[in-house]
Amino acid sequence: MSTGNGTGTLPNGHASAPTSATTNKTPGPGLNGLSGLATVEPFLPSTNGGLGGLDDLKDTLPFQSQPSNAHPTKPNTAQKLKFPQVPAAPQPPSKLTQASVDSYFTLMEGYVRQYKAYNEALTKHFAARNVELEDLDEQFIRQRGETTQKLGFSSYLKKMKEDEQVTTVWKVAQEIHIKALEQCGEVRNKMKQYLHSG
Repeated sequence: MSTGNGTGTLPNGHASAPTSATTNKTPGPGLNGLSGLATVEPFLPSTNGGLGGLDDLKDTLPFQSQPSNAHPTKPNTAQKLKFPQVPAAPQPPSKLTQASVDSYFTLMEGYVRQYKAYNEALTKHFAARNVELEDLDEQFIRQRGETTQKLGFSSYLKKMKEDEQVTTVWKVAQEIHIKALEQCGEVRNKMKQYLHSG
């Protein structure tokens, strides 16, 4: 049984699709699925045998294509730290004379200034890290992922591992520094005895 609107009733009581929906139509203009991309600029076959890489695409853009200067990820200033070189401590003189000791003390004074600058660079790293961690999500331990605005568990763990490397190098540098100061203390004591005995 059919109705006047082009639909029919099937034996099970359900209406069939309108006859206009089931008739074959030739497709209108368009891409005809993804295969239609081959007929659209810039995907048309070129005279040189195809696209010359993605550089051909940028010629058809209505704007100049270039990388963005603003990175969409979270700031990471502390990670940019380049480990400053650990200052080298001068060796104590093998023979103690007034001239050799004066020269050694001058070198030690310069070394201590270098070590202070080294400490300052590492201190700035941890100050920058604390600023980064202000963006830590309050419930980062519970969250499964992280947003682009707040740091999550994975980012926090990564930053702690970065800092572990910094603190390991810093600890070795401090041990070297203390040893150098102890050697300098021995030279100072020997010179004091030398001056009193003379």
